[in-house]
Amino acid sequence: MAHIQRLAKNRWRARYVAPDGRERSRTFDRKVDAELFVASVETDKVRGAWVDPRLSKTTFGEWAASWRSTVVHLKPKTRAGYDSLMRTPVLPEFGQTPLAAITTVRVKGWVADLTRQGLSSSRVRQAYQLFSMVIKAAVESEYLVKSPCIGVRIPRVRPRRRWC
Repeated sequence: MAHIQRLAKNRWRARYVAPDGRERSRTFDRKVDAELFVASVETDKVRGAWVDPRLSKTTFGEWAASWRSTVVHLKPKTRAGYDSLMRTPVLPEFGQTPLAAITTVRVKGWVADLTRQGLSSSRVRQAYQLFSMVIKAAVESEYLVKSPCIGVRIPRVRPRRRWC
């Protein structure tokens, strides 16, 4: 169970036990802020939506490198394609961004920017799908509560004309 402790005249420490069994704490200037924090942590724990704050501060680039090292079933051409997509449209946009700071609005803006830059709809779709795979793995590994890719619409790939 969480509790609040007074440290000084205007300092309060909120302590709680995380689902992994470790005791965590955070300090606040106001008691009401500490109380709200404790209540939100306890609610998140009950709903199963609690994420370790240290994990969600991991940058996308760090997580993508970790994810890449765990994906071993890819053919060499697929791996080269993923590396190319990461290098060009994905990492320049999200590489230094903490996972928790990536929002749906930012992902939608990124997809729109790629389209405006003249990337083909196929390339935009491939970049988005790779980004989405990496984010999905972060959700599965409990670095994020939910994916910011939900609700993002990507351009359709136009079918090629067939010459008879």
